[in-house]
Amino acid sequence: MWPFGKKIETQETGAVVKKAELEKLGYETICTICLERYPPGMLLARYPTCPDCDSEGMGIFVEKFDEYMAGKNAQYFDDMLKWWESKEGFRPEYKALKTRRIVELRDRKLG
Repeated sequence: MWPFGKKIETQETGAVVKKAELEKLGYETICTICLERYPPGMLLARYPTCPDCDSEGMGIFVEKFDEYMAGKNAQYFDDMLKWWESKEGFRPEYKALKTRRIVELRDRKLG
């Protein structure tokens, strides 16, 4: 018997992994780089990084959404928006997406 937890076989790859490796986070999270929000149960607890940013090799850990928002005010998001709009060299689609996310977070804070 495996002493560190039950081993199971995943359907996707057939690989044998410990059950604890598949446990998901039970709360909403946000990536502090791209500002993507992830609902509860979306990310693995063992390696809670943004799947999008991590695909670029950045390894950016997500934060609890409620804690992130509690530490910010509307002015913070206004300042972030001004700074972001002044940046160049990003794809227009990504710039528009992140701008929209910043505005949504600011509006939620004002809300």
